[in-house]
Amino acid sequence: TIHNIVEATLEDTFPLVAESYRNYRNYKKDFIHMMDKVYAKSQRIRYIGDRDNANTDSALVATKRSLIFNELNGELYKKFFLTTEEKQRIFDEFPQDEFIDAPFTQENIDSADIIIGNPSLKMDLYKENLKALLLNSAGSDAYCKEGILHPNTVLCNASGSYGKCIGEFVVGMMVSVGKQFRHFNNLQTACTWGERIGGKEIFHSRVLIVGLGDIGYECAKRLKAFSCTIVGIKRRMIDLPANIDELYTMDHLDEQLQLADYVILALPNSKATYHVMNKERFLLMKKDAVLINVGRGSAVDTDALVEVMQTGHLFGAGLDVVEWEPLPSDHPLWKLDNVMLTPHISGSFSWASVRDFFVNLTIKNIHHIKNNEPLENTVDLKSGYRNTTVYH
Repeated sequence: TIHNIVEATLEDTFPLVAESYRNYRNYKKDFIHMMDKVYAKSQRIRYIGDRDNANTDSALVATKRSLIFNELNGELYKKFFLTTEEKQRIFDEFPQDEFIDAPFTQENIDSADIIIGNPSLKMDLYKENLKALLLNSAGSDAYCKEGILHPNTVLCNASGSYGKCIGEFVVGMMVSVGKQFRHFNNLQTACTWGERIGGKEIFHSRVLIVGLGDIGYECAKRLKAFSCTIVGIKRRMIDLPANIDELYTMDHLDEQLQLADYVILALPNSKATYHVMNKERFLLMKKDAVLINVGRGSAVDTDALVEVMQTGHLFGAGLDVVEWEPLPSDHPLWKLDNVMLTPHISGSFSWASVRDFFVNLTIKNIHHIKNNEPLENTVDLKSGYRNTTVYH
């Protein structure tokens, strides 16, 4: 080969260089492997602030004889997954199984009956023996693609885990945008008293929630305390849940956008939801309406939103998710005074309510698997949605 010719030539004239070249060849694979590991670790660390990135190696793996818990090292990461006490609740529920703290490896996956968490898509998950993949995220679209999972594997998401904390976050965003807290924070930073300015109340508002799953419904429950009229949009009609005043399908989105004082997006990422909010629909909204997005950034045409808001249309927006995360520092969204941006933090394992629900869901589904019972939170691989939503 060309490498052997080069090495032989160097050996005759520059033996020390030849030795270095051999070392380079011998250790090249080790170096590449090391860099792959560094890259994988960087991807996992990025997940701390990136709930939309499903490719994290955080997981529990249930093998035929044991349950193996995989946790990244580092105090920062531990704040964003289960505590020692929460893990112990799972361990204690299954005393016959062995729980081991260990890195996530292909060998573990190959022998697993159950994976609990979001394994990297770089790993081979297409395993006939894998009974279930129990995600720790509400989003599941990355795992729904053909060829990722074997037909024998049941996919479940963690819907229900995030609704309570995101519901609170949405109320906080609505208050912050409506009362123009950003303006007053700027005055405080400048040590300036400033003048009194008006704002927008939530009380008696008409709130349109697009995506009435767990997150959307938890928002609705909290907003009823403000005597709001709550209007929900779903893919399919169901019996009217408690706390919902009106319910429509996506076919009625345009007409409902024209009536709403606040529009809350709580949609998953899918082909059907991509840029569902475009320039035409922003212009359908009331001039003084407020847009809140806590679903997926892909639901909003960001450039169109900026264009519309720069003309003075819309009172404001609260965005916990955007199309590009992290948002580039030179993006014009940062400069809009009536936009509140947060770095995709409304729902994460930093919140106790998320961890508590997820632990309970995990325990229930492991019991279901052991008892050959139907699992909770199963995902329709074609739509990416949870098959059943229960409104509590």
